[in-house]
Amino acid sequence: MCWPADLYRYSQSRLDRLVRRARHRGSALGIAHPYPETLSVLARELPVRAARGGRLVPVSELIQLQTRSRDLWHASSSPSLKVVKSSKP
Repeated sequence: MCWPADLYRYSQSRLDRLVRRARHRGSALGIAHPYPETLSVLARELPVRAARGGRLVPVSELIQLQTRSRDLWHASSSPSLKVVKSSKP
């Protein structure tokens, strides 16, 4: 059984892991159950993370950001990966 203090620490550690992953990859997707301890961690940490430039966004916005990023790559003047691979120096 997970006691409230344990659940609070667990929620904090999972949020820290999610933030590290987002910094490394540019974004990260996380889910949370609305337990009081989880909500307490989010209420305390989200303003701190926002002050450091972090953002909590809906999944739909994350998908739009990733789609837009992919479209920008394809629309750029850079050659495709296939052309780069087959070109000779």
